[in-house]
Amino acid sequence: MNWRNKHWLFEEYVTKRKSMRTISREEGCGETVIHKWLHRFGIPIRSRSEALRGLQKSEEHKNKLAIWASQRIGNKNSNWKNGSYRDNIRKRGIGWRQRKRQVLERDNYECQICGIDIDLHIHHIKSVKDFPELVNDISNCVVICKKCHYNIHFHKENLANSVKTRTVNAEPSTTSEVMWNPDWMSSSTDLGACVETIYEKSLKRDYDIVRL
Repeated sequence: MNWRNKHWLFEEYVTKRKSMRTISREEGCGETVIHKWLHRFGIPIRSRSEALRGLQKSEEHKNKLAIWASQRIGNKNSNWKNGSYRDNIRKRGIGWRQRKRQVLERDNYECQICGIDIDLHIHHIKSVKDFPELVNDISNCVVICKKCHYNIHFHKENLANSVKTRTVNAEPSTTSEVMWNPDWMSSSTDLGACVETIYEKSLKRDYDIVRL
């Protein structure tokens, strides 16, 4: 039971970069056993992307992938839409991938708003809808991340906590007593208050709050 030895398991899994499946087959145990002992020893589990990084596919594996891909062409593919293309793909035309790479290289593969270098999109400064003639002009394109791209096109208030002042109740309160009275707050009269409304869009309900 070599897997019960922390140094041995660390050597096999981390140093030699063997998978849990490979170790379990060599040792004649289940893959869940290796997984359990890795957790017990505090050895970080590799994610799927990390596990696949740097692995070389065999020729047999490549041939199987090629055959599988050839069986998913045209109307055999689940995404087939009778040969129709989306309008935005048709407008970009042939060579869009090359132009996209040019923009990425020009902007150093970084979001030009927040500086992040993952989940990068190509944003058209002048929209394709209003300026279709500029769709392939790389000077009209800029690299931004997925989050910044979403904020540009779909910027909205926080749906759960959007606060709107209700003008009807915005008059200062003449109440001489506050509903809650912490020790540090004086209960003297003429405390000005303003009633605001929190609108929770997910539940479509208004909540009144008092701001002193």
